[in-house]
Amino acid sequence: MGPVLQSHLAIIFAKRSKFVGTKTLCAALKTVQIGLKFGPTRKLIHEHINVILYEISLPLMLITQAEFEMWSENSIEYVRMQVDQSNPFNTKHIVKLLVRSICGIKQSRKQKVSEYLQNYLQVLAQNLEQTHEDFRVKEAILHSLGNLKEHLSRSLELQASIEPLLQQFVFPELTSANPFMRARACWLYGQLGSLPNTFPEGSQNSQTHLSHVLDAIYQNLTHADLPVRVEAALALNELLEHQTAVDFLRPGLEMLLRTYLKIMDDIDFDELVQAL
Repeated sequence: MGPVLQSHLAIIFAKRSKFVGTKTLCAALKTVQIGLKFGPTRKLIHEHINVILYEISLPLMLITQAEFEMWSENSIEYVRMQVDQSNPFNTKHIVKLLVRSICGIKQSRKQKVSEYLQNYLQVLAQNLEQTHEDFRVKEAILHSLGNLKEHLSRSLELQASIEPLLQQFVFPELTSANPFMRARACWLYGQLGSLPNTFPEGSQNSQTHLSHVLDAIYQNLTHADLPVRVEAALALNELLEHQTAVDFLRPGLEMLLRTYLKIMDDIDFDELVQAL
């Protein structure tokens, strides 16, 4: 397995400087993810983990030219692609699985939170504080952050550290002129806003933040771009975990239902049916 794994790592690292075919890259990423499950192969991968996390995964999360074109030419297919896990050559889906596998590795059984997870979150936060000329970089960072929902759900301490990031770096994007950023912001609030300690009920500041978020997401239900409308609808459903959200939406429930039905007319999407 050693030589095979090394050859697949070489393929992944080659992506930094030259073209690698999608099928070849996906096969290599999947092989490394499987290798993490076993002690001997994990040791071989260990020294390369930082390169995979910070030099490989983040660039692969950038919006591609094909996604740009799909958004404008076939927005329904774009929405479906975001949740389609059946395509074995969806590079983003596979790299997200690999990152989750790495961030789940603990150095000992007593360790509650993986050091890889803590360091990765720190790097994402540091990158959010920087200004990026290419909006796709911030979009990829937010996408990467939301990818860690399952890990964050196991740590109340980490959840508490998420709200300041959301408020400072994500909330403004709910009204962004860039529809890709609006959609990603709605999605991220749906992913992380439903966690129990993201908006603690005992904090007035958190509940005020949540109220503003709910209002902004509600406004996005009528956005011109279908992906934004869909992500807003799904996010509101996730945020109903909070009583503040229930109280906010109850007065306009009839209008909300009509809006959901209108979006469902635009796209036949199972996730929307579940949200309704």
